Amino acid sequence: VVLLELSPAYADALAGAAPDYPHRELLPDDSPFGIGLLSRRPLAGFETHASADDIPFLLAMLDTPQGQARLIAVHPMPPLQPYWRRERDLLMEVAARDSRELPTLVVGDLNATPWSTALLSPRTRDLRRTTGFAPTWRPFGGRWFGLPIDHVLASPHWQRVHAERGPDIGSDHLPVRVALRGPQ
Repeated sequence: VVLLELSPAYADALAGAAPDYPHRELLPDDSPFGIGLLSRRPLAGFETHASADDIPFLLAMLDTPQGQARLIAVHPMPPLQPYWRRERDLLMEVAARDSRELPTLVVGDLNATPWSTALLSPRTRDLRRTTGFAPTWRPFGGRWFGLPIDHVLASPHWQRVHAERGPDIGSDHLPVRVALRGPQ
């Protein structure tokens, strides 16, 4: 489970919650860029990185029955200026590196639509979207208006079993759920 916009209060509330996810790394913040990871699988390694704008993203190595897999949890700045678009696209390229050799998942509010430069770049082509086209960000609380900017990207090692948009949980984003088989 990747949590975005994770506040200190939300992180505190998780202290005794979700016992099925005992492996966790939480980096709460009072900004929209707090981030966390809850996992059923042991974390073989965990690193915190920061973008050029000092926005944290997580890199975790998960132990799976088939071997290790890399999970990258990200929430780049919205591409409201050319600089932020370039930074987002560069972050996606970094996340895609080695994804042909190493089972990789990139998860988060990518602030990128399926038709954006971040997801259509030849440098990110080894990461496939596993989520649908339904809006996940609803800036005005609308039911139908919005953009699909929350994604799970998977390297070729994974096979999508199921994907759906989750229920309204009081955020301007709807959660996404993806079931994958792999790594293979």
